[in-house]
Amino acid sequence: MAVAMFMRFTGISPREYDLVIASLELDASPAAGHIVHVVCETNDGLLACDVFQTRETAESFVTSALGPRLAALQPSAGVDWEILQLRNLYAPDVDTIERIGAVSLPAYAVGNALR
Repeated sequence: MAVAMFMRFTGISPREYDLVIASLELDASPAAGHIVHVVCETNDGLLACDVFQTRETAESFVTSALGPRLAALQPSAGVDWEILQLRNLYAPDVDTIERIGAVSLPAYAVGNALR
């Protein structure tokens, strides 16, 4: 059963987040079962939502990939996460994603496309 994983990042700047994501090399080697990743800046940090094919693949991503990279690049950073059963995923115009500048590369790697 597909799941949504919500992650709140603390003690990490958007630039540091970009470095963590770049270090994961997700474009070349996506995490098993990973379907989509969305992250937003909030008043107190970053909030991400990921969709995975199963709870196990989501948990594995955090414990074996994201957590260690986050700790290595920013030891004071933390991530609180919650996994919930996915009820619905609606994407009526997937082709628009690239046109609006939302890309899988970190912001610093694509210049001002996301700014």
